[in-house]
Amino acid sequence: MDTSETYIKMSDCPEIQDKAPRKPYTTDLYSVGEIIMTYTLYRPEESQYDAIWLPRQDQLQEMIWGGWDDIAKMHLLCDFTAEAQELYAHTGEFPSMEQLWLAFVMSEKYNKTWDGEKWANGKTN
Repeated sequence: MDTSETYIKMSDCPEIQDKAPRKPYTTDLYSVGEIIMTYTLYRPEESQYDAIWLPRQDQLQEMIWGGWDDIAKMHLLCDFTAEAQELYAHTGEFPSMEQLWLAFVMSEKYNKTWDGEKWANGKTN
C-alpha cells in the first residue's frame, strides 16, 4: 500500500475524499500529519484532527466499475492498460499501482491529470 508523500497529495482532493467509506474497514488508512494510521487507531468520526483517507487499489477500482458485470470490467481493464501506458509515457511516473489507479479514476471520472503537484483540468495527450 502506497503511503508516500506523493500519494497523500494525490489523494487529498474533494473528488476522492468525498468517497471515503462511511463505514470504514480496519484496513483503511489515513494520513494524520506525518503519521499513517489504520481505522482502528484513527476514527474520523471521533477525531479532532484532519486526516486524508488513502484509498486502497480495490477501492479505487470500485469507484470506476462498481456494479458493472465481468465482461464490462474486462473492457474497462483494457482501457486502463491503454491509458496507463499513455500516462506513463507522458510523465514517466506513477511508481505504485495505487497512484496509477488514482490517476485513471481522476482521468476517467473527472477529466483531470496529475501534473506532479496537483490535479489539472483536461486530459494530457
